[in-house]
Amino acid sequence: MMGLLLRFTLLLIGPLMLLAGLLVSLRLDEPELALVLTHENCLTPCLLGIEPGQTSLGEALSRLKASGWAAEVHVHEGLELVTWEWSGQQPAVIDGTTTPSMSYRDNIVGVLHLTMHIPFGAVLLQLGELDNRQRVALVGSSPNDPRKLDLFYVGRGYIALVQVDCRDLWHSPTSLILGASARYFAGLSTQNYELPIMWRIIRANCHE
Repeated sequence: MMGLLLRFTLLLIGPLMLLAGLLVSLRLDEPELALVLTHENCLTPCLLGIEPGQTSLGEALSRLKASGWAAEVHVHEGLELVTWEWSGQQPAVIDGTTTPSMSYRDNIVGVLHLTMHIPFGAVLLQLGELDNRQRVALVGSSPNDPRKLDLFYVGRGYIALVQVDCRDLWHSPTSLILGASARYFAGLSTQNYELPIMWRIIRANCHE
């Protein structure tokens, strides 16, 4: 009985400690990611109402061009891929120095790949991920730096790609693949962990 009580207590304490660490380490004035990725027509995170798996290519291109956020839009028909340059009018939460992309198939948007200007911890807080213990992280070692780990966090309707400096998980820069699920990594050598367990593994594998 005592063993069950202790286990239940630990299950409650783990997420609370995680949340406390996040709140202490992150600024309160991070740009609003949730406002950018929310739209009345979307059930999962989307951009400008462009919902992966639902929006047609033609409508997506019209929304993107009408937004004023894109300076140049390029459709690569052979690759079934759209790329664009940011105009400087995009929200501050988006990293305007990178090239975003949008895949499509049968004229329906597949996934959108965006690099963000807020760290991984802020992404989790703003998209409400800490209340779901079933979310998993897929962790692999970076071949270029023993202090880096490539982390793929599976959220609701997106995957966050993070190259983590193992000494500072929460402030690591983040890219988002909207519309992606765990199937996106089929065939890759990955391991699945819940977030608190994953953080302990990252710290254990941190080599100076």
